Amino acid sequence: MIPPYERTDDLHDDAVLRTAARLAANDLPYRTTYRCVRLCCAMTLRLLDPVDRCPRCSAAMAVIARPQFDLGDFVVSATEDIVAGFEALLDAGAPDRDDLRK
Repeated sequence: MIPPYERTDDLHDDAVLRTAARLAANDLPYRTTYRCVRLCCAMTLRLLDPVDRCPRCSAAMAVIARPQFDLGDFVVSATEDIVAGFEALLDAGAPDRDDLRK
């Protein structure tokens, strides 16, 4: 059995960080919790990707808890930070490039 995940609105510095510069140290707030609907199985999973069927008994999986944060928003934020950093590197190196001098 998976131990309970304590959702919290009081986030500490290392608990959940939402930008590329401060990557998430813990991915639990981005995971959905599923449980098998078959009582004799009752398998519980926390996954980033959705699952329809139990990997143990092939019964349907029910959503027990939705993620605290949206993974898509994190990816968009991280991508924006990476692109901005790359553009800053290109801009910083542009005056030194020989192919720009004429």
